[in-house]
Amino acid sequence: MSAPAQSLATGVPAAPKKKGKLVKVILVVLVVLLLAGGGAVFFLAQKGIVKIPGISPKKSSAALLYKPDAEKASEKAPAPPTKQAQVPAVTKPKNPQPPADEGPKPDPAKGAKKVATLWDGIEKEQLLKIASEYRDPDLALILSKMDPEKAGEVLTGLDPKRAAKVSKEIERLAASPSATP
Repeated sequence: MSAPAQSLATGVPAAPKKKGKLVKVILVVLVVLLLAGGGAVFFLAQKGIVKIPGISPKKSSAALLYKPDAEKASEKAPAPPTKQAQVPAVTKPKNPQPPADEGPKPDPAKGAKKVATLWDGIEKEQLLKIASEYRDPDLALILSKMDPEKAGEVLTGLDPKRAAKVSKEIERLAASPSATP
């Protein structure tokens, strides 16, 4: 049965098929144009012609320094230098100013107090091994901040000559006016 004969038999007119095909063709053409347009914009952004953050390339310092031959030819040659009075070179001042304060400076006494607090909890044998790595003035500062009984144990475990030097340094630290109790 043909389409006109079927529409007569059912009583329903047949829908024109041209309209459905036309909509599909329009949709396909639109999708192709959108994809081509998006690809073109992306390409232009990659080349730096269209500026899109995140896609457009950053100008490198080499690109800024490079000039094509056409631009070089169009630039005028620099003017020849004219005779001018020679400017004397800048000399450094005789009394340079001290650098500006760059922040808080380390406080050796505060550090020694912190180490002394830690050392108060360490056994004598282990503490003697640690103390052997310290210079006498640094060791004296730390021992002066420690518990006196524990500091005495450390001093008795040291070589007598070194213990005498460290004790004299502790005495000197205690006698200085900047010493804090």
